[in-house]
Amino acid sequence: MTSELSGPALLAADVYLRAFQVSPNLMALSEVDTGRYVEVNEAFLGALGYQRAEVIGRTALELGIFAEPEQHAVVLGRPPAAGRLRDYAVRVRTKAGEVRASLFAAEPLQVGGQRLLLTIMSDITERHRTELERQAAAELYHSLLASLDSVVAVFDAAGQALYLNEVAARQLGGTPADFVGRRMSDLFPEPSASRQLADLQAVLAADQGRVAESEAVVQGRPRWYRTHLQPIHDAQGRAVQVLINTADITEFRAAQSELEQLNETLEQRVAHRTAEVQDLYENAPCGYHSLDAAGVIVRINQTELDWLGYTRAEVVGRLNFSHLLTPAGRAAFAETYPRLQQAGAIRDLEFELVRRDGSLLPVSLSATAIYDAQGRYLMDRAVLTDITAQRQAEAERRRRHEELSAANHALARAARLKNEFLSTMSHELRTPLNAILSLSESLEEGVYGPLNPAQVRALSHVAESGRHLLDLINDILDLSKIEAGKLEWVGGPVDVAELCQAALRLVRQLAAQKPLSLTFTQDSAVTILTGDARRLKQMLVNLLSNAVKFTPAGGEVGLEV
Repeated sequence: MTSELSGPALLAADVYLRAFQVSPNLMALSEVDTGRYVEVNEAFLGALGYQRAEVIGRTALELGIFAEPEQHAVVLGRPPAAGRLRDYAVRVRTKAGEVRASLFAAEPLQVGGQRLLLTIMSDITERHRTELERQAAAELYHSLLASLDSVVAVFDAAGQALYLNEVAARQLGGTPADFVGRRMSDLFPEPSASRQLADLQAVLAADQGRVAESEAVVQGRPRWYRTHLQPIHDAQGRAVQVLINTADITEFRAAQSELEQLNETLEQRVAHRTAEVQDLYENAPCGYHSLDAAGVIVRINQTELDWLGYTRAEVVGRLNFSHLLTPAGRAAFAETYPRLQQAGAIRDLEFELVRRDGSLLPVSLSATAIYDAQGRYLMDRAVLTDITAQRQAEAERRRRHEELSAANHALARAARLKNEFLSTMSHELRTPLNAILSLSESLEEGVYGPLNPAQVRALSHVAESGRHLLDLINDILDLSKIEAGKLEWVGGPVDVAELCQAALRLVRQLAAQKPLSLTFTQDSAVTILTGDARRLKQMLVNLLSNAVKFTPAGGEVGLEV
């Protein structure tokens, strides 16, 4: 084409060619009839990733440059009569397959009798992405404003409403369209309108946001609001509008007031309970104290102070616990307190405290160690119990034990003396009684001459009574055997009639003196039993003697078997 030109035309063509080559836009020349590319510039090759040889002589359809075939028909299938095409948005695919957004322009040309189509594409991918992002941000912004349950509005410096969301419009009793363009004085009563306008203008003047809580009358009802005022700037950075975000905090304020009242009540209850706990600590029936690592008293209750006779100021932080101990107690404290710090606890340690007046107070102590987060010993928590009553009770038990032991010794001595007396007396009594029994036997045998029947019966009664008396004397000796648990039962066959008659003979003389009549009846089926004859006779004699003793004169005592 350039060979047919000369002079100024040649120069102009050269300039146009250079402009074609260095243009940042994607430029190409293609045949109108065939659509084959005859020339492309460097921007075209660089943006789409082709080499010149890959493009020249081929069509855009063959190369797949247009991502959407219908766009290819619009761009390259236009008849020449349709004329130029301007700012047509297309999606172009690079050789690597990346799709980019472009603005397309086409201009038919006649060059040397050849019909060509000049196409120019401007890559607007980034601009398109930015626009999409801006649109998305705008949609998100409007969605957020629409979704907020608080009042959102924009006013200018004159107090004219430029924007209201649905919440704001509903609170004012209408739709956003009803209030946009209206002023503060149209929307709110005085003095609320003037106060809000002053706040708005103060934010614009200071170019700084602010937060305030205020009460306003809306639709005739007083409400509390928390309002955020934020300046909005124009392109020159000037604060020209104010974004208002207002939340209705009427219920919140009511809840806050109620919560404050509850907190006050709770604080009073805590203070009351704390006072109760402190009173329980101070006036407990036992002593409480805490010692630091050196043994200095850092805390002590009133009960222990009363025991010791000191004031709190004299003790806390000033007195080492060892100063309250006897020499023996100090030695025990020097041994046990380090063990408490290592082991963590001691139980039921007994010692004596020295009161201020010098008197001694026996106590039992149990303590627990308190450590910090690093395991270092801080102090102990000790409980002291007054064991004065326990010590007195132990002393009383010891005294009573000693008295009981002495009494037991005395009783044992008395029992020994009694046994000695009984042994002596039984021996002394049996000696003359044996003589009486021997003499009775001699008389019964006629050693001293013959006896008449009456004398024989009388002598028989004397001998029988003497033998019973001897049994009684022997029973006195048996008492010591009973006490020693050594009494023996002497069993054998016993004639019932003989046993009963012998017992009656021993009490007949006593019955005749009152006088009383004695009777005896016996079941014929009962003749012999097994038992200790001497013990049975003694029992019957005792029972009959009591009967004779307590029966009035002229009465009757009977023995029935």
